[in-house]
Amino acid sequence: MKKIITLICFSFLCFTSCVEDDEVDLDTIGITYELDNVNFEIANGDTITFTFPTELFSSDKVLVFRFLGTQFGKDVWEPLPSIFFLENNLIINYRFDFSSTRVNIFLESNNPDSLTPSFTDNQVFRIVVIPAEFANDTAVDLNNIDSVMSALKIQESDIEKSALN
Repeated sequence: MKKIITLICFSFLCFTSCVEDDEVDLDTIGITYELDNVNFEIANGDTITFTFPTELFSSDKVLVFRFLGTQFGKDVWEPLPSIFFLENNLIINYRFDFSSTRVNIFLESNNPDSLTPSFTDNQVFRIVVIPAEFANDTAVDLNNIDSVMSALKIQESDIEKSALN
């Protein structure tokens, strides 16, 4: 009888999760890359490509944010895709796609010759790789880089500064 009770207790411990049923396991790894001084060139189709240092899992998701500047001493990041409707019917769109090996960031416009350097030169992007289960957690605002990084416990010092490959 003592062996049966021990076996039951051991089985219970083995099959009990450390995460509550209504929580997402946030111990998973999120990775953030920062691309500084990105320049789009109309001659190259207004696309930049970042290749991941290691291949992503097929279930991983990717978020991309564009640095807009600082306001009240705090960095302001805009999630992609983002679209701007400017004077003279100028439309500018930043968007991205990704695979397990790379991210493409696109700059599109209905009048590329009208793009000013503020939209094409010295851009800064953050690419955040997140596990699929985390992406499905409705408690985290995926459009807010601070919320994402906080939930994944990513510090500024953890961000990998990367050059385009």
